[in-house]
Amino acid sequence: MIELLTNPIAAEHHPKTLFIFTFITASLALLASIFIFQTHTSISSVVLITVSFVPLIYHLFLAEERKDKTILTERKRLAHHKKLITTFLSLFLGCLFAYFTWYTALPPDMSSTLFDIQLQTITDTSTITGRAISPGTAFSYIISKNFTVLFFCIILSFFFGIGALYLLIWNASVVAISMGNFFTTHVSTGGSAIGGTLLSMLRYLPHGLPEMASFFLGSLGAGIITLAALKHDFHGTFGRRIFTDGIILIVLASALLVISALIEVFITPLFLF
Repeated sequence: MIELLTNPIAAEHHPKTLFIFTFITASLALLASIFIFQTHTSISSVVLITVSFVPLIYHLFLAEERKDKTILTERKRLAHHKKLITTFLSLFLGCLFAYFTWYTALPPDMSSTLFDIQLQTITDTSTITGRAISPGTAFSYIISKNFTVLFFCIILSFFFGIGALYLLIWNASVVAISMGNFFTTHVSTGGSAIGGTLLSMLRYLPHGLPEMASFFLGSLGAGIITLAALKHDFHGTFGRRIFTDGIILIVLASALLVISALIEVFITPLFLF
């Protein structure tokens, strides 16, 4: 299972195993943060998880850049990128459910202390966080906030390579705490734990997953272009192919972000009960 940290092929072919491994890794990062950093768990746990998956994300980006050289048509390249999106979503969901599990399992007083910054972010509209946490708000507001996050994902990937990974895991933690709040409210009013879990997923994931997939695509597109630039691959046919692929991924990320906002405005409110 440790092979998943560095082997992109293993990660792409075993998304369920990657989900379990990410859940375990995120849980260990949370426990380490509780015992080592104590009052800084909110941020330190995200940093530890990010560091754990830096090798995997780097090798994934490197593998995609290499494959862009050998796959001749854009349609085939996009079809291949689907595997990578599945890999990213497995990582995202593993982190999300780890945070959700610990937030709802720990005593309320302890949870509010350990995840204080995430809780503050949910109500603070000025933070650079996706709006999957605020279903039912205006379309223009959601779009502006989400495109801000996408912009920073692209910029971080351009200048720091895998820098966007931190922002993606941070969003996973915030969405998880939002789900945890909904779950806690549901259970406290007499609802079942299973029902609360399912309803919290219905409330946040239908628009949250495409929103996160958009951030993944934008980061991937920028990451591929950056790796190609660092390796001086912008000469000739291969360079143009890699650059074009990166731009198309960023455009698709933008389109997917609009779709996710439409889902959040017109479909997600159906689950606001």
